[in-house]
Amino acid sequence: MKYPQITNDHKTWQNGPYRIEQLNENVYAIDTDAWESIYLILGTEKAMVVDTGMRKEALLPVIQSITSLPLLLVLTHAHADHMRHADEFPEVFLHEADKAAWFHGLSLMVRISSLDPKHDQWHMKKYKAMNEETVFDLGDRKISVIHCKGHTPGSCILVDETDRMLFTGDAFGSGSYAWMWMPFCSGAVEYGKSLKRTVRKLQPYASYQFLGGHRMQSFPSDLLPNAHKLDLATVYDMIHLCNLLHCGKVPSSKREKQFNLVWTDYYEYGKAAVVYRKKQL
Repeated sequence: MKYPQITNDHKTWQNGPYRIEQLNENVYAIDTDAWESIYLILGTEKAMVVDTGMRKEALLPVIQSITSLPLLLVLTHAHADHMRHADEFPEVFLHEADKAAWFHGLSLMVRISSLDPKHDQWHMKKYKAMNEETVFDLGDRKISVIHCKGHTPGSCILVDETDRMLFTGDAFGSGSYAWMWMPFCSGAVEYGKSLKRTVRKLQPYASYQFLGGHRMQSFPSDLLPNAHKLDLATVYDMIHLCNLLHCGKVPSSKREKQFNLVWTDYYEYGKAAVVYRKKQL
């Protein structure tokens, strides 16, 4: 896919298949041509990598071209397009709910969706479990965790109060829609309840920059002409959309077959959109 046109003054460059954009002095966005987003947060003592994308080319050398700080990897959730290169990092964190789900079938879904013969790349038992009590100390900044069950049982949002940024993974989409049709995704009712709990926790950060797991989806393009900036209003609209779905008050605007296997429907309200199977509503 082509990168959408982005107008800003940020420094950008290419490293192999990875497009790097320096968002500020300490935070980098690393995007792939499949619109997967990886983030690098520099502290004075450690650096945090958020997610790893799904490109076959190694990620660690790209990170090491930017910083020589000790690295820790934090996964927003356990899906193949966010964790392919986790084995390149010495310290990996994942929410405890996704760790548990991994050993109850989530691993099979990830391995199938990865389309990768390298089946031993995820050493889940070595990953460290995190939850909302976990705080990552990078030296001059601390990164906290907000749990948002829905897209996966352990989907998380990471909060950087120093640079006023939220790294939201796929918790409520990246500015266009949220895929909720896959195994282990919450149904509309459960998802709406989870988002109501989450939005209360997000209130203190309403003015922060929201950075999704596929941030290119937040920029209008030929592929996504209605893409928009991800923000707290998106979450409120997603809650309302879940309520409408539960009541059967919003029609599907598009029907698609995913991977030539499963029929899904596209629903939208305001700034929010979801892709569900009808039986999940």
